[in-house]
Amino acid sequence: TVSCRTFNGRGSLRSDPYSFEDFISGGYSAKSFNGSWWSQNELQWSDKDGNLVAWNFEDDTTSTIVSADLLYSVAANSKFKGFSPDATQLLFAYNIDPVWRHSFTATYLVL
Repeated sequence: TVSCRTFNGRGSLRSDPYSFEDFISGGYSAKSFNGSWWSQNELQWSDKDGNLVAWNFEDDTTSTIVSADLLYSVAANSKFKGFSPDATQLLFAYNIDPVWRHSFTATYLVL
C-alpha cells in the first residue's frame, strides 16, 4: 500500500484513492519540484509567491524562511544559491555568465 495525498487541478484533495493502475498507466505524474531537505523533518522550496518556505511533514506546518521581498531586493537578476551550514547567511549569485552546459561564472553576495 502506498500512502499519498493527491490533488485535483484546482488544488483540493481528491476523494478517490490513488490506485496501482493509476501509477502504471502514467495517468499521474509529478510536476517539477524545486525543493530540498532543510532539516531531518522539513523540506524547503520556493512557493508560488517566491518566498522560501519550509514544510514540516511531522506536524504538517509551513513556515517562511526568507520572504520574497528580501530575495528580490538583492538585485533584479540575482539567483538565490543557498544557506550557510548554520542557516544564518544567504548566498546569492548575480551577473551570471554561462560558460558551458551547467557551468557559469558569477559575482556572489553573502547576506
